[in-house]
Amino acid sequence: MKPYVRTGRLPGRPKGVPNGTNKSVKESILKTFLGTGGVKEMKKWARENRTDFYTKILTKLVPTDVTTDGNKIEIFVKRATDEVKKDECSK
Repeated sequence: MKPYVRTGRLPGRPKGVPNGTNKSVKESILKTFLGTGGVKEMKKWARENRTDFYTKILTKLVPTDVTTDGNKIEIFVKRATDEVKKDECSK
């Protein structure tokens, strides 16, 4: 029996077009963050919940590369650029 091969355009978003849902969710999270005290309240929460901050929040923001040769695993932390302007942090 011959395998089925689909021809023509595949369903979904065209290549290069940003995912609108992700953008919408990120904007909603940012509005919520700013509406609940922004950086000032986040710093207060982080001081009171250091373990949660370091294990649940910060680990999601630090980009990493994981490589393996079959015997060992190496994790490299990439240096991220600071995208937040200083004046935005003081609000």
